[in-house]
Amino acid sequence: FLDVNPAFERMTGLKADEIIGRTVLEVLPGTEQYWIERYGRVALTGEPADFESYSSEIDKHFDVTAFQPAPGQFACIFSDITVRTKAEKDLIRLNIELDNRVRERTAELEMINKELDAFTYSVSHDLRAPLRRIKGFSEAVLTDHADKIDNLGQEYLKRISSSVYSMGCLIDDLLKLSRVTRHEIEQEPVDLSKLAEACLEQLHDREPHRQVEAIIEPRLVVAGDISLLRIALENMLENAWKYSSAAETARIELGSLNREGRSIYFISDNGTGFDMTQQEKLFTAFKRLHSEKDYPGTGIGLSIVSRIITRHGGKVWADSTPGKGATFYFTLP
Repeated sequence: FLDVNPAFERMTGLKADEIIGRTVLEVLPGTEQYWIERYGRVALTGEPADFESYSSEIDKHFDVTAFQPAPGQFACIFSDITVRTKAEKDLIRLNIELDNRVRERTAELEMINKELDAFTYSVSHDLRAPLRRIKGFSEAVLTDHADKIDNLGQEYLKRISSSVYSMGCLIDDLLKLSRVTRHEIEQEPVDLSKLAEACLEQLHDREPHRQVEAIIEPRLVVAGDISLLRIALENMLENAWKYSSAAETARIELGSLNREGRSIYFISDNGTGFDMTQQEKLFTAFKRLHSEKDYPGTGIGLSIVSRIITRHGGKVWADSTPGKGATFYFTLP
């Protein structure tokens, strides 16, 4: 050592008067050989060197620049990067641990999805079989033995058939909800206007006697999964169709608004509407705001809508006044 500065003393804990005039190996006998070889190369060739290194003697990491101030000599500029280096190592370790946890979690999710597939299969097949038998036998009794059953008994059999039909609808909607949750989203341009036109045409074919004014803003194109967005639109439009059935001339509209440069889409109707104090129930499965007798349904439709829009990274909400219709708003990326 020919000279050291106060920063060297602070960083290493070595004092200048204890080391000047002594060799590196005398002061730090554990110095790795590659340090000496690098410094020797700089002192003999005059070629500077930049590198990062670790001193086990003092447990520190350094960013080092070595150069030749005079023939046969070398000088070093050290930057203590111990904290940064340890943080980088911790980050690498944490990333490895996170990657392992993600792999474990992915394996768990794959297993859960397989179990859900098995459950879906069970619901689809095992539950439908007894329902079909109940429906078939009750209809057979009603058809073949009507003369032996009084009016009340026939009414009971009709209620059984109606309940079986409702149960079948509930199973269908539960399966839809399950598929929507696990469906892998494929992004592509989707024309909401064309989807809405096709859906309203089908609804009109089912009930051609209905007088419905349909207003659809053209070319509402978004990015999303066409099969899922079709399901979402169908559920919202079917709701608008159903809850406007009491209106002399129903009015259903699909349109868009622009708020601060962002598109907000909406589907509105002039139907029965709902009380906004109960809006938290709207998108919850099996929660209904109207009597099933007046407006049949399973109470899952809007839950499916919410899940689809949320999975696309959007939001859905509603506004209504009882007796004055309802408007459902939603956003998409």
